[in-house]
Amino acid sequence: MERAYKFGAVEVVPAERKLLIDGRPVEVGSRAFDTLLMLIRHRGEAVTKENLMDTVWQGVIVEENNLHVQIAALRKLLGAGAIATLPGRGYQFTLAADPEPPQSEPKEMEAPGKGPPASRAEHRFSRRAGLIFALVLFVGAGLWLGRREMTVFFRSAETHPAATGIRSMAIPPFQVLNRGAADDDYLGLGMADALITSLGNVREITVRPTSSIVRYSSGSRDALAIGREQGVDAVLEGTIQRAGQRLRLSVRLLRVSDGGSVWASHFDEDLSDVFRLQDSIAEQVVRALVLRLTSEQRARLARRYTDNVKAYQLYLKGLYQWNRFNEEGFRNSIKEYEEALKLDPNYALAYVGISQAYSAMAALGVAKFEEAVPKANAASEKAISLDSGLAEAHQAMGGNMLLLQRDFEGAARELNIAISINPSLAEAHSLYGYYLQIRGRLRESVDITRRAVDLNPLSPLLRVDLSSAYYYAGDLDMAIEEFERALEIDAHFTVPFFVAGQALERKGARVRAIKRCEEALKVVGRDPGVLAALAYALAASGQRDAAVALGKELERTWEAHPFPPSALVLVYISLEDRPRAIRWLETAYRVHDTQLLWLALDPQFEPLRSDTKAMAIFSRMGLKAALASPSR
Repeated sequence: MERAYKFGAVEVVPAERKLLIDGRPVEVGSRAFDTLLMLIRHRGEAVTKENLMDTVWQGVIVEENNLHVQIAALRKLLGAGAIATLPGRGYQFTLAADPEPPQSEPKEMEAPGKGPPASRAEHRFSRRAGLIFALVLFVGAGLWLGRREMTVFFRSAETHPAATGIRSMAIPPFQVLNRGAADDDYLGLGMADALITSLGNVREITVRPTSSIVRYSSGSRDALAIGREQGVDAVLEGTIQRAGQRLRLSVRLLRVSDGGSVWASHFDEDLSDVFRLQDSIAEQVVRALVLRLTSEQRARLARRYTDNVKAYQLYLKGLYQWNRFNEEGFRNSIKEYEEALKLDPNYALAYVGISQAYSAMAALGVAKFEEAVPKANAASEKAISLDSGLAEAHQAMGGNMLLLQRDFEGAARELNIAISINPSLAEAHSLYGYYLQIRGRLRESVDITRRAVDLNPLSPLLRVDLSSAYYYAGDLDMAIEEFERALEIDAHFTVPFFVAGQALERKGARVRAIKRCEEALKVVGRDPGVLAALAYALAASGQRDAAVALGKELERTWEAHPFPPSALVLVYISLEDRPRAIRWLETAYRVHDTQLLWLALDPQFEPLRSDTKAMAIFSRMGLKAALASPSR
């Protein structure tokens, strides 16, 4: 057994995974503890970032900022000088050991995967909103990324050769064969959602988020076709037959490469035992995949966010309502979540849902900003107070801080926490990409947003995020390519057109930009975002009268149905009408238009960089780093 290490007032007890300072236990996250232990075992030596990340996050691809956060947390506990940064080499533990130190570990550097078991940190580490509804889609998309975690009991599994090579999985909504009760609309999606969350806690396998599979909720479905479309190794499909309060399920795990069955089983349970049913399925899938879990993974899987079946059903109804993505749906979702909380006041996920619904309404302008934002913040804070390990709660708070409160460093902290808890949380990665853009770190933003797309490749919104990241980094060809991919996924998705129009115009492809916008208008109608993109392209091509007419139409539309005024800022910049551009810039600031966070980055904004009123607004918003980014 590894003996304790003592460095003055600091004592580290590996066998009990304890850190004591002045004899008192100090709370430290599991990842931070593993990082500290590796540094101590190699004290006096340089430990590279690569070795630390390979050992602490065994087999998991994470961003380097996760390690930075762990080091910062340890320095806060131990003192800034306890861990030295060695430029170009890594880190070194510097505290001197007490006399007669305990037996030290061998000096060889641990090979990846051979150190202490990696486990999720207790202290978790932690977009561009194209048009305002892009922000809302994004902040709320986390609602569909996985919800509750089920109790699963594990024992050693026999080798299952058929499962070899399965590293990724999609779980489409289970098909309800005999719909009857109203709740059946949510039953198939709810079953898939719960299993996605449960299996998503297993780091050895990547599970596509619910946001990527909700599209398969209706119509006939070919499981293998879904697997190929999602780019995964396996698909877990199921059917549900309901007889009164009895549920009969047939579930099977299929390899996408050859359609072979890895595992299959049948279940017959009472509806009141739906949680146990989900547990049993998850347990058997893990066994079929021959996955060995750490004790912390088992502990996390054993936690439930509610044991109240009715509260859970109300929560699923809330998700369903939110996904309608309109004011009525948001308000109905809040009602469902509040009803769920009456049955279970400690249901953290219901508070997350309330937070994201209020954020959505604030961003869309269908609720007063000064009323909705405090409610959104209070709900996310409550969720975190109930469960600080809930990644979606930290993502919601981080999104609010970034896009609604302009607390950029607070947002980075919360998003890092969310990513540390759940590295597969695609939306948290993309939100952190927004933060990097606002801070002027444009190439880094491309990298982390690409990671978000890899985690959820069929999200048109994430494709737009990546398109925007490329645009601001000056890679116009890639910006246009990702815009086209977003439209391939969803031809009715209007968010890409403004950035795409700007990218095409900057490449001199003005005719193509105009044509793309006109095609979009035939599909989506007089959408303000598309109209603004068209007006910009028309003005740039010399068709001033047509652009002026669209500008006036947009102004009338805004008076009746407000949309992000920043679109009009760029329209009037293209028309070289500085007074109107400044007036709409001031309006955008007054109504908390989130798009202003990126306007300072936009090369099209260059004509206003010399305007003192415009610069004063951006300075008040804390956008000095964005303003300092070179114009492209």
